[in-house]
Amino acid sequence: MFARGLSLPSVICVGAFLFAAAGQVPAAPDPYRRVKKRADSPDTLELTRKIRDLIVKSEGGGPSPDFKPQTVKVTVKSGEPPVEFATVPIAGGEFLMGSPETEAKRGADEGPRVKVRVDPFWMGATEVTWDLYMPFMISMDARWGDGSKKYRDPADQPVDAVSRPTSPYIDMTFGMGEKGFPAVCMTEHAANKFCQWLSARTGHFYRLPTEAEW
Repeated sequence: MFARGLSLPSVICVGAFLFAAAGQVPAAPDPYRRVKKRADSPDTLELTRKIRDLIVKSEGGGPSPDFKPQTVKVTVKSGEPPVEFATVPIAGGEFLMGSPETEAKRGADEGPRVKVRVDPFWMGATEVTWDLYMPFMISMDARWGDGSKKYRDPADQPVDAVSRPTSPYIDMTFGMGEKGFPAVCMTEHAANKFCQWLSARTGHFYRLPTEAEW
């Protein structure tokens, strides 16, 4: 689990054009063949089950690890150093969620106050950085509008089937820094898919924190 602060990176797409003599266009190489009929998205409940099985296998199905700070090294690209993702333990407990009616400028949606119990959990020590989010956001795979891959490979792993954003056309850092800086400006759906991608890549379960946890 981690705090919010994810975002969309930016890439400028450049179209490549091939010209052939006599107006003939050569056949596209196999990885870029034209898809005449779209296959069903592999990002289904079955994929969720496969990722769950990976997590159970990785964690051994035993008790949770010691409740202390943890750092996971995530390999995001072959041949490059892994990116570290640190989490800190948050103790469970009970608290009154909502603001009192006597609070100045209180909004109607801030009540009624209710007692909420939160179990212990881990939270990201910092916002997710571009170093970790960018490899999820940007890929060389052509994708449909829902983020699923257009071209399947028999060797694809569960992590490859997770829907991912289509590449943006502007710099989504908006000049606020990239390496080591927090990722920003993604949708809640993109953040959820990032958690699924990270879970499939590491074998550990990650999700967005609930309102009460946050």
